[in-house]
Amino acid sequence: MTFFEDVNNRMGDIGEKGFYAIPLHRLFSYYLNRLVVYNYLIEKENNPSKSGREIMRDIMIKYFIP
Repeated sequence: MTFFEDVNNRMGDIGEKGFYAIPLHRLFSYYLNRLVVYNYLIEKENNPSKSGREIMRDIMIKYFIP
């Protein structure tokens, strides 16, 4: 967490020096995959009669469609 808070201080205006940064799109993809898979596994355990398509539809409606 400290690393992300300190990113702006490390970046200079000129850009002469680089630093190691974790790409945020990669972190977001890990979070998104974990969110979907975790909810899929919970739903599959709670309702074994539901098909995979129904579970994924419910997850999409719950998290991605307002």
